[in-house]
Amino acid sequence: MRILYHFRVRGTGAEGVHIAGMAEGFRALGHAVSFLSPTGADPTAPEGCAPTAQARWLHGLADHVPQCAFECMELAYNLSARQRFRKSLAAECPDLIYERYAFFNGAGVWASKHVQRPLVLEVNEVSGVERVRGQRLVGLAQAMERQVFRQATVLVVVSDFLKARALEHGVSPDRILVVPNGVTPQWVAMHPPPAELDAVDRTWKLAGKAVVGFVGGLVHWHRFDFLLDVFAAARQTCPAAHLLLVGEGPWRRPILEWARQKGMADAVTLTGQIPHARVRTVVERFDVAVIPHSNEFRSPIKLFEYMGAGRALMAPDVPPIRAVVQSDADGILFPPDNLEAATQAMIRLLEQANLRRRLGAAAAQKVERYYVWPLHAARVLDQVQRLATCQGHSDHFRYTTGLCT
Repeated sequence: MRILYHFRVRGTGAEGVHIAGMAEGFRALGHAVSFLSPTGADPTAPEGCAPTAQARWLHGLADHVPQCAFECMELAYNLSARQRFRKSLAAECPDLIYERYAFFNGAGVWASKHVQRPLVLEVNEVSGVERVRGQRLVGLAQAMERQVFRQATVLVVVSDFLKARALEHGVSPDRILVVPNGVTPQWVAMHPPPAELDAVDRTWKLAGKAVVGFVGGLVHWHRFDFLLDVFAAARQTCPAAHLLLVGEGPWRRPILEWARQKGMADAVTLTGQIPHARVRTVVERFDVAVIPHSNEFRSPIKLFEYMGAGRALMAPDVPPIRAVVQSDADGILFPPDNLEAATQAMIRLLEQANLRRRLGAAAAQKVERYYVWPLHAARVLDQVQRLATCQGHSDHFRYTTGLCT
């Protein structure tokens, strides 16, 4: 089967990992996947592929225009997207369109109707909720969202919160599939050799230290103020603890300043941005893997990367994480924003090596069994096929024959 994967986002960072994961999941099942995006990005390309000049220009423009102007650009994208789709539909002749939902975007719905092919719409966030980038035209976004959700063949959401929002929009329950994030099977199976782990120790001077690790952007969204307070409190009991933050962002300077003021500059290390291919080895060095903050609708990629690497996890007890993690069985959950509970969880993990090993092993087994991308891809395609069979739409679902009209 030929799948055309459309996304309007940059396709880098966590979103790039998700896009690449689903695409490779489809490919692992024997299907062909091609990408369509404003910049022509291919998130499955080898690490180190530099963005094009067009991509750099578009990213810079998006970063600096006022929010209202940015949202007008999002609306205008529908016009150019139709032209892009026409070319890709003619060249690729896809049997299925898979689209990562973006605000104000109706291009996938148009393309699906244009060639009478199913549209799978993947939803990672909805309008009107707290997000990293604000939102101004919320009413218009919600109106368009309602129509797009209703017209997609299958709606794939990453949390029960998003499923509830889709139901509020009038989407039939049988067209909604909850599929959290995941990892590749190779991520779980990988065991970095000692020489690579030694190199991590040498690079960031971690030998003999108990590493509390985090992977992600250094942005306010992750509540580093809370994480730093928890770490400082836990280190009073566990003086060998060392905080390793893997990523880059505007909070770099505040984090380093906080560490200096607390007299813990030698206990906090920021690695900067590193290639995702190397992240797995660095995560292997974590003694405790931490998610300081999350919300009711996101499915954090780092959750599955930590667990798939067999790390002892501590994370806030919010619904999308609770749906994956059983506290004290394959991780430890603490009440969100509860400094005392989070501190005790960190101390407990730092002090008890056997507990870390037990939780980490159980976490890796769970991820391997339920949360790898090929399994997610198979669930999506099964849902599309199930609708085709139950609803008798043999003409509409002609992707099963591989024929092109």
